[in-house]
Amino acid sequence: MPDFERVTRSLELHLAPTPEAKSFIAGKHAGLDRARKEMLVVVLILVSALASFAMVLPALKGPL
Repeated sequence: MPDFERVTRSLELHLAPTPEAKSFIAGKHAGLDRARKEMLVVVLILVSALASFAMVLPALKGPL
């Protein structure tokens, strides 16, 4: 996470007017972090699937 985002998040949490707003903001930040982790997993799965398919593809063609 970039340094500016860390400052913005803490400032947003600090300036929340009510405890309910603080809880909402904390949940929003947790959701953003979770979504980033999920996207990382999806990208890693796709890259590994494409790499393994690229290794298998020449074997499927057979002799020329």
